[in-house]
Amino acid sequence: MAIKSTMSYTGLAVRTGLNVRTLRRLVATGKVPHIRYSARVVRFDRDAIEAWLKTRMVAHVETSAPSSPIADQVSTPADIR
Repeated sequence: MAIKSTMSYTGLAVRTGLNVRTLRRLVATGKVPHIRYSARVVRFDRDAIEAWLKTRMVAHVETSAPSSPIADQVSTPADIR
């Protein structure tokens, strides 16, 4: 039987940049995948955490100004002469 790779709260905090207190809150509300060995021992499976993080990704949206036909017709001082 293969041993699964797990992380502690501290390891997950380093991996995600989240505070341990925030991670404890996420565990308490069931919002992060975890393994509870006992009332005080919680571990996080690396593969499950990677999958969970991928579901939390937000796509980057380019916020450039849209091209407008009116903007193309605006005259500049050189056009006025």
